[in-house]
Amino acid sequence: MTPLTSRRLAGAALFLGLSLSLNAADPIELTLTPDSSYVSGCFPPCLCPIGIREGLSGTLTFRETESNPLFTLFDVEADLIAPGDPPLSLRGSGTYRIGGEVALTEELVLELSSNGQKPEKFQSGVVAEGGEFPGALAISISIGTRECFDTILEIRAKRSEGPKLPAFVRGDCNADGEINISDAISGLVYLFGGGPTPPCIDSCDANDDGRQDLSDAVATLTYLFLGGDPLPPPAGACGADPSADDLACLSYPPCAESCDDEVAAIAAETTLVGSCSAVVRLDFLTRRILAWQLICGKYARPTEDSAREQAKADTGYGSGVMLNPAEPEDAYVFYESPGDFGGASAVSARTGLSLFGGSIVWDGTGDITYPKEWRKPESLGTGCEPWPGDVPARGYDLRGGDKLPGEDVASALDVVRTTAVFEGMATSGYVFDAVVLLYPRSVGAFNPATAEWIVLVNGGWLE
Repeated sequence: MTPLTSRRLAGAALFLGLSLSLNAADPIELTLTPDSSYVSGCFPPCLCPIGIREGLSGTLTFRETESNPLFTLFDVEADLIAPGDPPLSLRGSGTYRIGGEVALTEELVLELSSNGQKPEKFQSGVVAEGGEFPGALAISISIGTRECFDTILEIRAKRSEGPKLPAFVRGDCNADGEINISDAISGLVYLFGGGPTPPCIDSCDANDDGRQDLSDAVATLTYLFLGGDPLPPPAGACGADPSADDLACLSYPPCAESCDDEVAAIAAETTLVGSCSAVVRLDFLTRRILAWQLICGKYARPTEDSAREQAKADTGYGSGVMLNPAEPEDAYVFYESPGDFGGASAVSARTGLSLFGGSIVWDGTGDITYPKEWRKPESLGTGCEPWPGDVPARGYDLRGGDKLPGEDVASALDVVRTTAVFEGMATSGYVFDAVVLLYPRSVGAFNPATAEWIVLVNGGWLE
């Protein structure tokens, strides 16, 4: 039973000094669910159209500032997006108060800026607590009194969880749902015969020593045919690796999870916008998803000159060589070869909006300059059933501006196929194409530990 549930059962006990038993240093992050909405227009007794943007998304971050016998107070940071044409970015801060003398009440006040405009105050007033905070929040905030013209945010949010570890079955190296001699063979062919990379290398680590080598095939065969010890967990059923190691598990279809909520959230955000691009960052070595962002806008038909200007303004890099063909359909990609300092950028060929930018340093470490903010990888629903469709794709190696081999492009795309990106975009419209960038941060001495794959997935509605 949480402290707040106890307060719900006995509000009067607050006089005895009960308060939230939370570490004040730890922020609480709640993620909006797809049933949240943005409503703006006329309410009774006035008459005029009401616009509803369903699928309000984003996060609210709470930091405790005070706790007394009656109330616990928090500072709140809000980063919300209301889908539409164009989408609305609602950012700002405020306060949240929960508690009461007898009944448990709450009050949320936020000052939000819409697409960078002057902030407006949204407030709930003092209402009965209805979301079982801190696990969830269900509250409505508005600018006015909900009479005549007003704007209302219906907020439904749940506590954000940490990144989910991929689920797999140990020993099933070929990821076919069974453990047999073919798994040992699959691992050996990959190690010594130039075979394909297993979709979940962690599942090939049959003895759970944090490495994939010959001993794993021995462990599998000994278990199968010589009465050896059972394989370490997760064995026999889907589960996460209880041991920390650096082995990747990009996809394990037999344990694929449902990503319905994440798909619905992306579909809601990309509906009737024009064109959207998902920008997904992957670790170079493990292809683990690091972060992502969604960039949407109206069709604009940019030229090379306008794309360069936009890239310079947003990323700092729009000069140098244009790597893409003339008049591309997917993205403009510009590469400034570093003498000491250089960089690269990408701009949507449909909206003219910047998608990515980063510096590249000779024998040093560059930084990503655009987007400025990133979403957490768990909001992509990693571990989803792989999206089965196919899209045109190409890639560029930003170590020197060359084209990426097809197998590198496919390998990076396969990771994003196991997220909600493709299905979410396909649900709200179409997936058009994709571009993969190998972003090295450094040239001269390539450091795979700091390099990343940048995957751009482009979609939207047909013009």
